[in-house]
Amino acid sequence: MTATDDLAPWIATLEELRRMPLPREEVEGDDVWGGSGPGFHVRTLGRSDGFGRSAEGDRAAEVAGRRWEETFRRFVGVLERHWGAEADGALDAMALLYDHLDGTPLPPALDWLAEHEEVGEIYLWRWPDRLVGVNLFQEDDTQPLVVVAFTSEPEP
Repeated sequence: MTATDDLAPWIATLEELRRMPLPREEVEGDDVWGGSGPGFHVRTLGRSDGFGRSAEGDRAAEVAGRRWEETFRRFVGVLERHWGAEADGALDAMALLYDHLDGTPLPPALDWLAEHEEVGEIYLWRWPDRLVGVNLFQEDDTQPLVVVAFTSEPEP
């Protein structure tokens, strides 16, 4: 999927995650940036191409990055119209990482994302029995931008 494609597959995946039972143990899978484990599912929705460090690569990265960020924000806007404004706004990725490192109990999906250093721009919605969210992150400027969806048990 490219950043300009229709968002319907992303929405369908997120809706599927929202309805899936949450596992009680780790589940094997082939999703490079996703996984399932006790109380959570994380799935890759899309990713950009990796970026180089050359001057030409930097310009291409900037354009591609803007396109992916715009698509991600459009996706969040669709979810807000569908489910209402996100419960927490954009979560502070650094605060989440520090909480994880300090041992602060986190919902399972957020703990997993922090453990794998896959946190960026996270939006979160709450239901009585679970959290549902989306995340746009990039490990560093030579790696792709990645959009993941997740569902999790609520805070411990």
